[in-house]
Amino acid sequence: MSSLKPFEREAIAKEFPKLRQNFKSLLALNPNHFGNSGKSSLVSSISIKSNTVYERLGCIGFQPELNMLKAVIYIHQTTGYGSGLCGIGSTEYVRFFLSSDDGVTWQDQGLTSLQVYNVDHASRLEYAVEKAINPAQRICRSENLLRVRAILSWEVPPPADPNWLPVWGNRSEATIQVAPKRLVKISDVVKLDANVLALLDGAQTLKLKSLDLPLEATAKAYLEAKVPVKRTLHPHLQAALANPSALTALASNPQLAAIAKIYAVDLEKISDQLLFSGDGNQEYEQLTCIGLQTGGFIDTLVGIINVKKSAGFNGGLCTKGSREYIAYYMDFGSGWQYMGTASVRVHDIASIPADGLRYTAYLPTDLRNYRKKCEQAVVVKLRAILSWETPPPVDPNWVPAWGGREDTTVLLSPLSNKEDTDKLTPFITAAGRVSTDKINPLTGLATALSPFVVNQAPFGGEVMISGYILNHPNYSSGGAKLRYKVMISSDGINFAPAIESFDISVDRWVGAVVTQFDLRQEVDSEGFYAYQMDAIGPDFTFVDENVLFRFFTASRQGAHWIRIDVEDPTTLAIIPSNSVKLMIDNAAPNLTFTMDQTPCSDIKVGQLITGTFTANDPHMGDVQISVAPFGVASKTYSLSTDTQKAGTWQVITGKLDKCGYVVQAWAVDRTIVNNTNFGNSSAVQSIGFCLR
Repeated sequence: MSSLKPFEREAIAKEFPKLRQNFKSLLALNPNHFGNSGKSSLVSSISIKSNTVYERLGCIGFQPELNMLKAVIYIHQTTGYGSGLCGIGSTEYVRFFLSSDDGVTWQDQGLTSLQVYNVDHASRLEYAVEKAINPAQRICRSENLLRVRAILSWEVPPPADPNWLPVWGNRSEATIQVAPKRLVKISDVVKLDANVLALLDGAQTLKLKSLDLPLEATAKAYLEAKVPVKRTLHPHLQAALANPSALTALASNPQLAAIAKIYAVDLEKISDQLLFSGDGNQEYEQLTCIGLQTGGFIDTLVGIINVKKSAGFNGGLCTKGSREYIAYYMDFGSGWQYMGTASVRVHDIASIPADGLRYTAYLPTDLRNYRKKCEQAVVVKLRAILSWETPPPVDPNWVPAWGGREDTTVLLSPLSNKEDTDKLTPFITAAGRVSTDKINPLTGLATALSPFVVNQAPFGGEVMISGYILNHPNYSSGGAKLRYKVMISSDGINFAPAIESFDISVDRWVGAVVTQFDLRQEVDSEGFYAYQMDAIGPDFTFVDENVLFRFFTASRQGAHWIRIDVEDPTTLAIIPSNSVKLMIDNAAPNLTFTMDQTPCSDIKVGQLITGTFTANDPHMGDVQISVAPFGVASKTYSLSTDTQKAGTWQVITGKLDKCGYVVQAWAVDRTIVNNTNFGNSSAVQSIGFCLR
């Protein structure tokens, strides 16, 4: 079992504080000042790569049922992070990558971040961040493991390069298990005669159930895999103990007796060992690190679990498997307070790697009553107790039969003025996944480094509107759901209610078990949507990404304003949120693309091919030029502004084979389209030529 250990802070090199203070200025003068840009021709002034004296990425975990990655970050020092809590602090960025071929190739999954500050603390602080992913699923007969790589970097967003090394920060890897498909198409699993299949809807789905494996078969397999009898008996023993008479009838329990017979043990002789086995065995699972995820109205308690063995988890992916439970406690100064229990489903995985599989079980929680204004830092203790198949009782000192305990310290985020209220208060926190404090209130354009890098970017396509309503009723205790309208304006003065339906993804916690489902949001007869989030226990309901509305802007252009109007259920008064201005741009750039030589003409190998391009857009991005197949085009800008890109291009043909080729060009703007950083693109223009 682990308790909070004395923390020895690593010594800081004498030059580091000044380098941290001037970090961005030094990079502006020389992007390779610290020598971490391996392909740069610039000479470094000092060599610092993957330094973890200030911060370190501790571990990564995955919740297969929710497709959510979590990473825990250690903050070691009390200074070196920009400012105290009343300032802007500094940013820790984490970019995630996935590999399905054991690290041969990697696919970028995007960026997330958190703010850190100069704060006095005796022990290291442990934060957490998250990233939702959408990995391809397989039917349960096929184990689906992915390798995850995460790169932590202070103040510089990691590029989409899995081999990039940060100056301050580090890389970390883990293997995760993807949940199997539970809904499959008929055509994917059933082989029918073509004449019969023509009569069916092949796209119709079937729901796959979890198998209950025969007890004897499981016990025999576990005996062969050298799973100890105490482990194999454990879940059945817990079920037996739910019967008050079980204490005197263990030997007569049919499930326990069947397992004992296969293992050739006497239940009566080992009953004391089974009943009083709270020794915190961590051979099968271990709680590797814990942390607090901040950055919003709702905080999240995060635990990362390392599953170490291939068997002993009650069956493979086609079965129900078993659950790892984590009970969370926090000490705000007057002793341990139970915060709740979370869980994650695990299975026997034959292909488990040597370093195990990483899971996470996390618990959203409202800590607003414990947070203080920025002048007073709130550092508290966090404890987590991991237990396999047995939900921990409410006892911060309980020792599980299988599992362990971890302690750490965490920093609560400061309480903002808008959160410091007991009144019903709505507010919009993000649009298009960009925080509203990164959207210029005068222009409606976004400039941000996370969750993607954008500069003076408008919005287009679907714009996801996220936010909260503070002090909502407790729905799980019978309170009626709040109602709200989404108000939209094209002039900032005259607002009209939105009536479009949209989908949200809902996570519902009942006890320690979370289920996820999609929900269609539609206005009622009076034009109101229902507010689905319930952050008040004992059961919780959360909407993924806190979606309040999906603003479908395809038919719109120019400045628009959006706000949320909430109905007070007592007085029926309307309470408005903050109004957010968004610049909408759904128009693609205009592109003119020419070749100096005659298009479709014959050209001799070695001859230089040249041309010009001009692209215009109110929010101009870039012009891309390529050659197919296997050629390279270079371009030079003669004009580059926020609204226009113009210049020349050329193709050197000396090393190209005699063949037909096509030069292709397209222009993109800076628009955040459908909540990503991919711009509106012009149609691809093509010019052909033949090399003779």
